[in-house]
Amino acid sequence: MESRKRKRGLRASRDKLALAIENAGFKTQHALAEAIASEEGLAKPPKDLVSKVFNEKAVSEKNFLRVARALKVAPHEIFLSNDSEGHTEDLVHHTVVQSENLVCDDNGLKQNLDAKQILSTNTSAVNGQRSPLFKQQAGVKHAYLWGLVILLGLAFLWFYANSTNDQVLQSTKIETPLGKVLIVLQSPPELNKLALALVEQSKAMSELNVMLPESPSAYFLSNDEVFTQLKAHAVMRLSVENTEFYAGLKVSISSPTHQRVLSNIFARHSEIKASTDVISQRIMQGLLSFVDGQPLGEQLVGRPEVFSRHLLALNDLFLSQSKAGLQAVEQQVSEVIALNENFANAYALMCVTKVRMRFLYDSIEALEDAGEYCDKAEALAPKHQDTLAAKILFLSKSGQLVDAILLAEQILNDEAFMFIESADFYALLVELYASVSLDDNVLTNSEEKLNSIEEKLLYYAEKAIDLESRHWHAYNELGNYYFRRGEIGSAKANYLQGSKVVKHGVMLSNLGTTQLCFAEFEQAATTYKSLLDIDTHTYLAYEQLGTVYLFMHDFNKALANKLTAILEQPEISIHQLWGSVGEIYRLLGNKEKAYDYFYSALQHVERDLLLESANNDDKLHALYYQAKLQSLAPSEYQMSHLETRVKAFLDNQQRLGLKAKSHLAWLAGKIGEDNQKQAIVSQISSICPAYEHSPELH
Repeated sequence: MESRKRKRGLRASRDKLALAIENAGFKTQHALAEAIASEEGLAKPPKDLVSKVFNEKAVSEKNFLRVARALKVAPHEIFLSNDSEGHTEDLVHHTVVQSENLVCDDNGLKQNLDAKQILSTNTSAVNGQRSPLFKQQAGVKHAYLWGLVILLGLAFLWFYANSTNDQVLQSTKIETPLGKVLIVLQSPPELNKLALALVEQSKAMSELNVMLPESPSAYFLSNDEVFTQLKAHAVMRLSVENTEFYAGLKVSISSPTHQRVLSNIFARHSEIKASTDVISQRIMQGLLSFVDGQPLGEQLVGRPEVFSRHLLALNDLFLSQSKAGLQAVEQQVSEVIALNENFANAYALMCVTKVRMRFLYDSIEALEDAGEYCDKAEALAPKHQDTLAAKILFLSKSGQLVDAILLAEQILNDEAFMFIESADFYALLVELYASVSLDDNVLTNSEEKLNSIEEKLLYYAEKAIDLESRHWHAYNELGNYYFRRGEIGSAKANYLQGSKVVKHGVMLSNLGTTQLCFAEFEQAATTYKSLLDIDTHTYLAYEQLGTVYLFMHDFNKALANKLTAILEQPEISIHQLWGSVGEIYRLLGNKEKAYDYFYSALQHVERDLLLESANNDDKLHALYYQAKLQSLAPSEYQMSHLETRVKAFLDNQQRLGLKAKSHLAWLAGKIGEDNQKQAIVSQISSICPAYEHSPELH
């Protein structure tokens, strides 16, 4: 029985397709099919065609070209073979020639020339033997055809390279005989407020008109449909991508010849709504630049995977509380930068991540790296809000707190800056004002200045929470502020409120501290143990459980938990943890171990002092550790002027925190000021009854 003839066609390489689909920004085969449907105005995506191509099945030359065009590659770049042996060269040539013979008639409609006619010459004797002369002619012809393939392929790639979002090699200027450019706006329902603002702003412009179609289905029209049906000169499209806490707003513009990204904004939906006027002004500036053929300014991300990965990293950083979490974010942002080395937002996000790393575990290098990433962000987009916010955080953590606050206030007071409302920015301001309220060098003992700072702190905390009711950082900073003021009830209320909306380890830890403060030891232990439900390897749970057992005078359990905390995070730079282990060893009678851990605590706090990122509490802690070392080994550790230095703190203790005051009480007893010691113990115990159980003070 005669075998069936196989239908002649082209096959694509799966490996080449995988690379092409990634470069084109399609996450799935279905997305590619939708793109083909959108480009060709089809009612249904050609999923069967895409499936065949990806399964390396033969398809017609025309269908092969449709896929290549959607992927924005030359056909030969994804070609594997044909289904008729001996004619690979001819069929590759056929496909490329066909792509060049899509021409327009007088009505502007594409006509597909019969490429088979092009191939009909000198293709006889498919199954027969060719004469030497024919072989020579064929060889010359094939060499010529391959040269033509290469030239056409290069031309094809050049065309697409010059029409991508990240290149500005050709003018985008739109000219119309009537002088007014019609822009059709496509917007999803959740961005309707922003869309209406853009339409309203365009009414005052003589050079363009932005139209928002009334029909919701207009959002799904392809660019070609908008150009032909609505007679538009360009299509501006608003799209949004969501994570748990953030939204990514992308604004793109397409004319018949060019495509660009006008704006990338990473914010919360509440922030986008609150900043509608500012965002619409930014977008209109970019739109005018596009229409006038001017450069768009900062580098904007066009590839979907870059946009999505950055958005996820931003969301994950907001929730990160552990070394592993921050390292995961670091890896995510590194991948974003590898995909787009000119994306300023990514460098700014890495700067913030590195700063957080420095203060979660002991890494001076992380702070140095943070500075380098902030510099890169500033070089790419010096006036971008994300760049400036990262710079403010970096300055505040590298001994330049006043400069950080001045820069933040400058941004907020500059109307020309077009600031986008940001809960994260306001929460950062709360952190800055809280830090400066503890710094006597900044306040110069001015009560009026302190009151002004505290008013700003409360104001920005309220603004942050209004924008994001789940902003754990704002609740946490507010709770810390009240805790330092001795208003433990208010502190506890803020920690509780924050923990209701998000179970964040840092805030739960602080909630447990307020319970511990009120001598609610069992409740505090339960809260600390709940941290392990979030992260089984969090050092916070073990560190704080150790503190509970310390106040309960169960020193062995206290030591076991504290050491587990260090085991979970050996590089931790929180000096209080190392100091508390030293105190437990002292209580257990192991002076050698006590000395080692107090010395480690001193090293950590002195490093902060050298970086000028420490406050007055830290200066007192350093003096406390020095005195502990001297008392444990008088012959090994020498210090001078202890009495004078302690009395200086006794005379100026108003703004010291509770832990610092407990250390000051011990120091007062060491220099013989027992009355002062008892007064301090009485004061802090009235605020925090747990200090009545302190083994160090009683």
